[in-house]
Amino acid sequence: MADIEDNVKDIFLYEEVMTRLETIVRQLESGHASLAESLALYQEAQQLSRTADRLLTQAEAMLAEPSTPAEAP
Repeated sequence: MADIEDNVKDIFLYEEVMTRLETIVRQLESGHASLAESLALYQEAQQLSRTADRLLTQAEAMLAEPSTPAEAP
């Protein structure tokens, strides 16, 4: 049961990461951030990108695991 709860948490975390990345991209594309702010946003985006990649890798590994057939009633 804990695995399912962890997977749901990872899905929500992934969605949060992607939402924040989209926000950062819009901020950078707007051109309103100073150089220092842009650099900080870029660094945050890199970290978020690594987190998203890790979550996707974990999801792929979970999908690649052989599933156990359901028991017949």
